[in-house]
Amino acid sequence: MSVLVRYQEVGMTRQQYDEAGGLLEQGDFPPAGLELHVLHGDDDSLRVSEIWATADQQRAFNDDVLMPVLNQVGIQLSGQAEIIPVHELFQF
Repeated sequence: MSVLVRYQEVGMTRQQYDEAGGLLEQGDFPPAGLELHVLHGDDDSLRVSEIWATADQQRAFNDDVLMPVLNQVGIQLSGQAEIIPVHELFQF
C-alpha cells in the first residue's frame, strides 16, 4: 500500500535542499519505491512530502541514505516523518 510521507524539517533553506539533492543524486537515485516528491512552503522554511510505494521502502531509504545526507548538510527534523496510508492515488 502506498504511503504519504510528511517530513518535519526545521527551517530548511533552498540552499540546504539543493545541496542535499545534489548529494542524493550522486547515488542510486531516485530510490526504488519513490513515486512522487514535492517541495513546498516558505523560502526560509521549506518542507518535503513524498508518496512511496511502501512504508518499508521509505524507512530503508530514510535510515540508510537520507538521514546521513541531511545530517551532512545541516538539515534538522523536529521529529519522525509522518507516514500516512494512501487510500487512493490518481495520476493524470
